[in-house]
Amino acid sequence: MFAATRGDDPAVFRAVAFAWVAVALVAASLPASALDPDRLTSQYVHDSYGRDEGLPSGAVWTVLQAADGYLWLGTQNGLVRFDGVEAETFTTSNTPGLANHDVRSLVETGDGELWVGTYGGGAVRYRDGEFEAFGTDQGLTHPIVYDIHVDDAGAIWFGTAGGVTKLDPEGDVSTLTSADGLAHDRVFDVFQDSSGAMWFASLVAGVTRMKDGQMTSFGKRTGMVSDQVHAVYEDSAGGIWLGTYEGGFYRMGAAGPEAYELPEGAAGNGVQSILEDGDGNLWLGTYNNGLIRVHDGRVATFDQGPLADAFVFDMVEDREGSLWVATREGLHRLGDGKFLPFGQPEGLADATFVVAADPLDDAIWAGTEGGGLFRLDDEGATRFTVEDGLASDNISALAPDGAGGVWIGSFGGGLNHLGEDGIRTWTREDGLPSNHIFALLLDDDGALWVAADGGISRFRNGEFRTWARADGLPDALVRQMHLDERGRLWLGTNGGGLSRFDGDTFENFPAESGGPGNIIYAFYEDAAGHLWIGSRDSGLSLFRDDGFHHFTVDDGLPQASVYGIAADQRGQLWLSGAGGLVRVERDDLLALADGERARIDARLFNESDGLRNSQFAGGFQPSVATGPEGRIWFPSLAGLVRVAPGRLAINRVEPPVVVEAV
Repeated sequence: MFAATRGDDPAVFRAVAFAWVAVALVAASLPASALDPDRLTSQYVHDSYGRDEGLPSGAVWTVLQAADGYLWLGTQNGLVRFDGVEAETFTTSNTPGLANHDVRSLVETGDGELWVGTYGGGAVRYRDGEFEAFGTDQGLTHPIVYDIHVDDAGAIWFGTAGGVTKLDPEGDVSTLTSADGLAHDRVFDVFQDSSGAMWFASLVAGVTRMKDGQMTSFGKRTGMVSDQVHAVYEDSAGGIWLGTYEGGFYRMGAAGPEAYELPEGAAGNGVQSILEDGDGNLWLGTYNNGLIRVHDGRVATFDQGPLADAFVFDMVEDREGSLWVATREGLHRLGDGKFLPFGQPEGLADATFVVAADPLDDAIWAGTEGGGLFRLDDEGATRFTVEDGLASDNISALAPDGAGGVWIGSFGGGLNHLGEDGIRTWTREDGLPSNHIFALLLDDDGALWVAADGGISRFRNGEFRTWARADGLPDALVRQMHLDERGRLWLGTNGGGLSRFDGDTFENFPAESGGPGNIIYAFYEDAAGHLWIGSRDSGLSLFRDDGFHHFTVDDGLPQASVYGIAADQRGQLWLSGAGGLVRVERDDLLALADGERARIDARLFNESDGLRNSQFAGGFQPSVATGPEGRIWFPSLAGLVRVAPGRLAINRVEPPVVVEAV
């Protein structure tokens, strides 16, 4: 639509384009999901756990969620039971029956028994708080246990360095080796598919399928690039997938394994683990290229962070839909989170001052600190900077003109208009009181109001008319403007409080006389004509026919700062501030103002809810935008944050009750 530079790295903007197209156009129609396939991988919430969180080892070989909700981890230095906060470690020194604490495999049986495979100490059964060894003395073919699998009949299969051992429900033990038709005795993975066939992946000679008593092997001699098969997995559609050490990833076809094309280098040195989650994402854990997501033929990798180049050994999806990833560098958890971020990892600048929704086509305009202006629409993201004609890359105010263009206020560069005819500039030399602009507002007559350091100006017919302190304005710096339904212009100043302008005179409402705080950062007028006012450090205020009502932390607000105010489709107010996002029922606030309740219940969202940074931007206009489907956008120090109130994830999984002690 407009000409713009896209920077030195077009891949950055392709990433943003994908995020915008996928999320804005698709995700709104989807039900809330645990790992939304239409997010960029950078937009998942990512938590990491290692030695600092109580794990005994940096390397986590395997992960399992048991029926009681606990996570069990196999590490180089012990077996770990983990509740997400505290880790209890079992080793040879504190656990009789555990012959080796290098734990490589875990499985839980239908009756709640936990089986543990170790590297050199055989297997161990954990039942009723007791550990019981199952080693070579009990019939295990080799003390190195790579994998354990429970089949549909309840039999337990052990893949070892010396073949396969089967322990049936009656306690009978049998073995399978190369003498019985296995491709090799060193069996790294054991798997039963939905047809009942057993699969045995070896580290030396490919993979063997045992079905109806027949053994069939696949490897280099059948066209695979590697005989080192590390993973066998069946997806929800019945497809069998094979992951190999040397980079090959295969799907079984009628004639045997068929190579699945991944982007060059994506799998690194090989695929170690495979998992399909409840949202249809197929996750591949690689040896040195981290985690890969495959969905409907689209392949996504992690470009930043510890999962970009990790050695991924195992994965599990928990009952809440989070993905737990066991790696050489610790345990990681991925989840959707409650909010959708757009920042530096997605190609936008981190510090975002202002955001506006274009009424013409629902595009989102974002003004940043030092990164210029971004326009996000269904074709992707376009960036505008000083190289394209902007007066400054520090964008501090926005006002879409309704025709697809936008008025742009900058900090230090004056005023710009971006439209079909390019970018125009107005500065102090053209009549502005200052080149530092804090707010812009278009009135019903098409005049542009400009709040700059020095007063407010009306720009009409190419001329500026300015009002300053000498004209009755309580402070020379105005940070917010609002034109109410009655045509009155409300002004939030940087120290003089609230003012109302009728075109001729100013009526001022300082805090000392019962008005809101003296530093005003936000306005919102609801459908009933109530004016909600946010201040930097004095909470939220309401102005209606009976005067002002103030709401502070003493009334239940979680924070005193209110930088942006928006309402969702459920009648809730969303307030951004210095410590996160607040959600509060508007009716509760009105009831408090009417004396019908003594306190409000409000919810604060911060980093623990998936925000990258709980510090939101304030003091520039607009500090919030409402887009299609009721989505709300806030600028923050970590980029844009999108809230979809109707899709906020609600955890409906009841945690099991486990009595640890009496």
